[in-house]
Amino acid sequence: MITPGDIWIVFIWIFLIFFLHFSLLPLIRHFYPLIAVPLSFSISILLFTMISYWVSLLHLPIQLSLLPFLGIAVASLFIGSKQGNRISLLRGYRDLSPEWRYYLLFAGVFFSMLLLRVYSPDISAAEKFMDHGFIASMMRSPGIPPLDPWFSGGDLSVYYYLGHWMLAAMGLITGIPSNILFTMALPTIAAFSAVNVYGAGHLLLPRLRLLPVVFLFLMNPAFVYLALSGTEWGKLLWDSTRVIDGTINEYPLFSFIFGDVHAHVLGFLPQTTLILLITLALTCWMKISSSSRGLLILFTGLALGSVPPTNSWDILIQAPLVILTGIILLLISAPQSAGYTGKFRSAISIPSNLIASCIHQAEKEVCSVFFSPGRGA
Repeated sequence: MITPGDIWIVFIWIFLIFFLHFSLLPLIRHFYPLIAVPLSFSISILLFTMISYWVSLLHLPIQLSLLPFLGIAVASLFIGSKQGNRISLLRGYRDLSPEWRYYLLFAGVFFSMLLLRVYSPDISAAEKFMDHGFIASMMRSPGIPPLDPWFSGGDLSVYYYLGHWMLAAMGLITGIPSNILFTMALPTIAAFSAVNVYGAGHLLLPRLRLLPVVFLFLMNPAFVYLALSGTEWGKLLWDSTRVIDGTINEYPLFSFIFGDVHAHVLGFLPQTTLILLITLALTCWMKISSSSRGLLILFTGLALGSVPPTNSWDILIQAPLVILTGIILLLISAPQSAGYTGKFRSAISIPSNLIASCIHQAEKEVCSVFFSPGRGA
């Protein structure tokens, strides 16, 4: 658990996250200025995870994983066309004021969830033993595949563990003990997820961009129904995730409160990153350059490739979603005269334009009721 004397550990953790974030920010801002902040948060962590994985696989010191980010940060300072005495890429670090909401949201979610975890730091129920065992094993012997903490001589190749590896690698870099790392894990995932869906909201609903974040942290309908039905408060949270007999129906807020640093919760990071990337592709594909499209495809590959080793079951939804998005982008990019492709493009443009029109009209109506003119969400 985190004691008052361990507060400095939290700031070391935050420093690492923001070092990775700011190292990629100028590059990503150059291609995607609207959502550079949320995208650089998530892509930097996923990229660090991949690099640290391969560094460990080659039996090299895990600290070498920071070198590419340090190189990118230095390049941002010294490479580019000069304007007067300044480097043009430095603009990626300046004028951050429009993005203050992202940083405020990250800090608010992280410290709120951290406060909750500090008052409930136990690693003694459900699957917490296993999840902490994975992280502790990786930190004690950072090799690939990691050693199985429960079976001497075995390894974790029988399970998906990339999310736990991400935390362990960051713990090895910062020197944070595994038990404290366990406490900070879910607040970090919650903050990244909130920033990602807020970025998607920025692209879809500029004046109601906070709405996806609200839905991310809502109780499910079963919780409301059970509360109104008089279910005991001690059973309410758990029963709301067991709605259908023989199944588990957990939702994000339950997972953050319950405290299991389990694979399906760690999978929120690549999943919400994919949501952000898909939203960016569908809303801006025809407006961005070919180099921006290529980088977007690479980022999508990184996020999608991170899904199976983090929580394998999620790929059953995410892969078809990415494939469908790719097909749509191919169709809308085809020339109007391209035979059946052009006709199909014209056909899908009618409902898509109608849906977009309905979304923006609904946003306009809601804003007219809840917000004064000129005021954003």
